[in-house]
Amino acid sequence: MKEEKSHIVELFKNEYFVQWIVTPSEESNHYWEKWITSHPDRKPDVERARYLISSASYMIDDRMPDEKYDTILQNIVNHGLANKQRSLKPSYFPYWVAASLILIALIASWFVWQDNQHAATIQMITKQTLAGQKLTVNLPDGSTVMLNSESKISYPDNFNSQRDLTLEGEAFFNVAKDAQHPFTITSGEVKTKVVGTSFNVRAYHEDAEYSIAVVTGRVEVSDEHGNHGLLHPDIKGVFSKAEHQLLTSTYNSDMELGWRDGILMFEEAELKDVLERLERWYGVAITVEDEKMLTGTYTGTYQNASLEVVLNGISLAINWDYVINDKQIIIRKTK
Repeated sequence: MKEEKSHIVELFKNEYFVQWIVTPSEESNHYWEKWITSHPDRKPDVERARYLISSASYMIDDRMPDEKYDTILQNIVNHGLANKQRSLKPSYFPYWVAASLILIALIASWFVWQDNQHAATIQMITKQTLAGQKLTVNLPDGSTVMLNSESKISYPDNFNSQRDLTLEGEAFFNVAKDAQHPFTITSGEVKTKVVGTSFNVRAYHEDAEYSIAVVTGRVEVSDEHGNHGLLHPDIKGVFSKAEHQLLTSTYNSDMELGWRDGILMFEEAELKDVLERLERWYGVAITVEDEKMLTGTYTGTYQNASLEVVLNGISLAINWDYVINDKQIIIRKTK
């Protein structure tokens, strides 16, 4: 009961949550739907808070003292849940809702009387890279994110109550320490949670695996299938999408983190994967004349190399030939 009240109050106090209910946008819908997916146990609290807030004129005033604001919110939840507990019949729930709505309306009136209020706004920020691009992003809490090619992050314009963001693609995170506000990254089915640390997340939608490689600190990882693990420096966790498994192991630093320094490394990589990575790395489209040529693997390492240098190296090892026409590459058999 106490925990339930605390959770609802927490949502009332989250201006981004309130703004999402009052004036939802495509970005805020995306953010909160992801959040609910990552926190399924909080869905009942979200539904209760959504019902109350969406039925009242709810406004936020920055000048209200935090202590008074917390007290009012706590009273709302105490009153509502007390009535709910006294009744075992679902039909009494509307009385709790009605009582809570009256109190919320009073709060809204008080805000209006202050004559200096403004509607809270949630601004979701999206940063994205195209193929062949990299980008460093400074977050509101002092953390930094380096995005690899064809990657995207979305996050609120400040981290007042929560430090949550979504990632598609690959990024290296250097997270500022804040024990009171854990930093959470949602990447498809996988959630990564830290307090202050540095690590790499690789989560391209088309890849068969998601991986998290830890450099410093500890990283807590989990997925929607109940897998859970605590990763330490020099350890990476790999989530298999097909098998719904989490495996941990040590990792090669150049393989997992070298992209930040222009290191392109292949280790017994399937040729199909090699070409897909070259497309993403150099922002080109590669066509293979005969799919049978994709049989086998390739091992090699390059640093700050041009596409021609890499293609020459692969051609020598695989006995390929290639033609470059601007951004179009054709792989063909050696004549």
